[in-house]
Amino acid sequence: ECIEKARTSVKRAHFGIGSGEHLAFKNKSFDLVFFTFSLHHQESKLALQEAHRVLEPNGQVIIIEPVSDSEAQHLWDLFEDETQVLENALNAVEASNFLVEHKDIFFASAIFENKEELYNCFFDWHNLESDERMIKKMNNLLGEKMHIQPVNLEEKLLLFSLRKKEE
Repeated sequence: ECIEKARTSVKRAHFGIGSGEHLAFKNKSFDLVFFTFSLHHQESKLALQEAHRVLEPNGQVIIIEPVSDSEAQHLWDLFEDETQVLENALNAVEASNFLVEHKDIFFASAIFENKEELYNCFFDWHNLESDERMIKKMNNLLGEKMHIQPVNLEEKLLLFSLRKKEE
């Protein structure tokens, strides 16, 4: 549904669903590749190699990844600890065949009308039924913030701009 909406909204772009580890495109067919909250969900080294393959000479990669010590990430880690895969993704970027042109940390907010909306977001994402034990852990982690509406969850993110080296 989101892909169809994007296709109708942005005419000069290709939108698809697939694995970053096995891109179904010809060599040197794109000038830009995005990884948004996705590099750590796959074999990062392979995904970056595929991005390199499909990029034209001097092509660019933009990566946005969560940082493991952010408030939001601590909540995600209650459901599935992503600390190691996030570290692996960062290591893959640093070891890749790309020139790191820019690396920066920035902050974003995820705003939920109330704590129930926050709970639903996390349980629905993981296809889990609401769990009082987990809700207690979430409440303990966020403390007083859970009593303020809307609930403002801080996300600490890393932004990379990479450039394919001249061939």
